[in-house]
Amino acid sequence: MDRSAPQGVVEEGDPVRLVVRAIRLPEDRAGVDRLDTSFTTSEIYAVVRDVRGFALERTKTALITKTYAVDDWQEERLWDMAWVACEENRIVGFAATRYEAWNRRLVIWHLYVDRGARRQGVARALLDAALSEGRCRGAGTVWLEVSNINVPAIAAYRSLGFDFCGLDLELYRHTEASGEAALFMGMVLTD
Repeated sequence: MDRSAPQGVVEEGDPVRLVVRAIRLPEDRAGVDRLDTSFTTSEIYAVVRDVRGFALERTKTALITKTYAVDDWQEERLWDMAWVACEENRIVGFAATRYEAWNRRLVIWHLYVDRGARRQGVARALLDAALSEGRCRGAGTVWLEVSNINVPAIAAYRSLGFDFCGLDLELYRHTEASGEAALFMGMVLTD
């Protein structure tokens, strides 16, 4: 799927033409691997427990910088559809999803925008492509998982229409992200 539309400007003031298309493997892998997926934040969503359940409190913290890698390129990967966003033949964004027919859910496994291309509509364009495909496949909801320390991504997801729908305090226990909480966000596409 190609979607072409002006999506921001480069520093020199020339319009940038963004094209979103289905990923071409293996040729697009190197471009996706070059994306700067890092984020920096001085806030987290702390998970606070009390007798009624859980609450999320946006809390100041020491500066955190973290980078994510797309490391599931094998044949049995978790996603079955993917798109890249390109500006002048350079990949500036990547999204990957899987449709789960049993509950009509589109799961977003990856949604990354290169640091230099953020806040220019790239995530929206990638999400639009994913949602279009999801609707064609019958998806009624969209779901994703994000770490409680990735406040910039949470803000982006909320601006894209997602809201919190759950959490898991143990998901990352035996990983490099031990101590972080998995926050789940969702969006209804159809009733």
